[in-house]
Amino acid sequence: MRRILCLCAASSLLALGLVACGSDSEEDPPTTAEATTEQSGDDDSPSEETTESASDDTDSEDADSGDSETPAPDDDPSDDPSDTPSDDPSESQDDASDEPSDSKDGDDSSGSTTGASTSIDTLWIDDTWTIEDVDEDLCEMGGKSRSPYAQDDDMFVCGPTAAGALACDMAEGETVAMCITSAVDHTAIRFDSPTAADGDMDQGDGDLIPLFVQLDDGSENGIQCSTISHDHDEHWHDKLSWYRCDDGSELLTDELIEETFDRGDDGSSWTAQRSVDKGKPETVPVMDAVFAGND
Repeated sequence: MRRILCLCAASSLLALGLVACGSDSEEDPPTTAEATTEQSGDDDSPSEETTESASDDTDSEDADSGDSETPAPDDDPSDDPSDTPSDDPSESQDDASDEPSDSKDGDDSSGSTTGASTSIDTLWIDDTWTIEDVDEDLCEMGGKSRSPYAQDDDMFVCGPTAAGALACDMAEGETVAMCITSAVDHTAIRFDSPTAADGDMDQGDGDLIPLFVQLDDGSENGIQCSTISHDHDEHWHDKLSWYRCDDGSELLTDELIEETFDRGDDGSSWTAQRSVDKGKPETVPVMDAVFAGND
């Protein structure tokens, strides 16, 4: 009887064991990674520092590998220094010297001019001059006005144009007038004129006019040009001329005799338009301008 009970107890225990084994077999098996993780102890696992270091080394190698790559050369011909324009100033100067000049001559200024100042001089009648006596009072025939050919403001002109009196003067308290008729030839006239002694004088206006001028034409002595009383000739482009020169050329003006000379901005350097053989005038400097005067 006791043996039967023992067999029953053993059978019960065996049944319980089989139940327990069947319960464990129903669970999924762990993966390989989980198994590896579970089998690895703390001592066998790599440290966080080691992992981070390995990661940093890997990044450094990737970076170094990128830096070591040499970019392909640019074959663009524009980067070729031989094609770049030179900044050498000497080459620019050489190029500029080869360019044609843009300067042009004016219609009436084809001659060369200089910046030399014009000398202003005066002269008056003396014993070396040829003096002609006139029997009539020339001033009685015409009004008395200031001479435009004189630097002295008390010198005058009077009488008809044909008389050719360019600048007249008389001593204070006297009635005899002395007048220049040609400053170049040193000729003059003399006449008694109570009219000129007593009459008032019209001061007139406009620029003073030289009796003659000396032009700088490049020659040693220059060219002398003096006034004339009448102009009956034809000139270049219908201009007028009131000055004839000793070489046969003439000085031209549009109309007025006082406009014959360009006196510059400050009046120190004069020029004139000189025409040869009725041709196109050229600008020439005036070296000397001579007026009537006692100074």
